[in-house]
Amino acid sequence: MNNLQTAILVGGRGTRLKSLTDNLPKPMVSTQGRPFLEILLGLLQSKGLSRFLLLTGYLNTAISDYFGNGSKFGIHIEYSVEPEPLGTAGALRNAENLLEKEFLLLNGDTFSDIDYDEFIKSSKNRNNICSMLCYNGPLFDEVRYNLILGRNYAIIDYSKTSTDKRFNAVDAGLYFMRKDILSVIKNRVSSLEGEIFPFLISAKQLYGFTTQVMFYDIGTIDRLNGFNKMFLSKKTYNQEF
Repeated sequence: MNNLQTAILVGGRGTRLKSLTDNLPKPMVSTQGRPFLEILLGLLQSKGLSRFLLLTGYLNTAISDYFGNGSKFGIHIEYSVEPEPLGTAGALRNAENLLEKEFLLLNGDTFSDIDYDEFIKSSKNRNNICSMLCYNGPLFDEVRYNLILGRNYAIIDYSKTSTDKRFNAVDAGLYFMRKDILSVIKNRVSSLEGEIFPFLISAKQLYGFTTQVMFYDIGTIDRLNGFNKMFLSKKTYNQEF
């Protein structure tokens, strides 16, 4: 695999996890006795990825003190620190000097055991600025379709609140991006979901890569419990990650 730089959004406050994030960033919440972020990095390492840029914010030193430069985990880690909450797109813009020409971006509270090599190869073969992992399998838990995949996997609409019956896939929190995306992020505080993705759709620069592999996030207590249950049931996960 081409070992792309992998940026991970880990700056969120995680208010829906209540007291669990009073003294910890959301990705550092314990899952089976280890921070969720450690398990996520283990998954990515097993996929051939080893160069990480952590986009930190809230209680950032809890992450950097634990992981350091990544050497004790067999990986390399750099850090970008938000001086205040900048949003998902603002965090990218803040890391401009550290981002490479092409990179993966992940939500730091999401776990998706897909074929990353296939996702990267497919994304590289397109000339668009951003490709998004899109789950189009059966709905589960509180997950709802939030985008429309059109012909040739072009994403033609994106909304987390729409009830449009044409919506047929879910943003699964993994993206292949070219650094050109920074030219679209005009505001210091900015959201990928609310501002940048709609712009890329209008410019025909956002495409999907579909999967029916279930993804997990730890954004709420129920989802954290669901991830823990899944993780315990997978013996290989406990051995490898």
